[in-house]
Amino acid sequence: MVAGALTRSARTSDLVGRLGERGFVVVAQSTDIHGTLILAERFRAEVPDRLTVNDRELAPTISQGLASLPQDGRTLRQVLQAVRRGSWPGPGTGTWW
Repeated sequence: MVAGALTRSARTSDLVGRLGERGFVVVAQSTDIHGTLILAERFRAEVPDRLTVNDRELAPTISQGLASLPQDGRTLRQVLQAVRRGSWPGPGTGTWW
């Protein structure tokens, strides 16, 4: 459900992918900070407040981090680490970073 929400909100130039067990990554090419913040808000708004999975009601949360090439790293690993640093302690809190 979250993957679908991200995919629906993404632009055709964005790349949406799974990152680990509970995470997702969006690569937004040629996007300045203003455009990235607009995109992040679209993602946040698209994730439902409540959903039911296997007869169990869940309240998904979304935490977002932002990093840029080459300012935050020159390799994918470095950039993802910068995103992770920018989003803690987000997971599970429902706050936007």
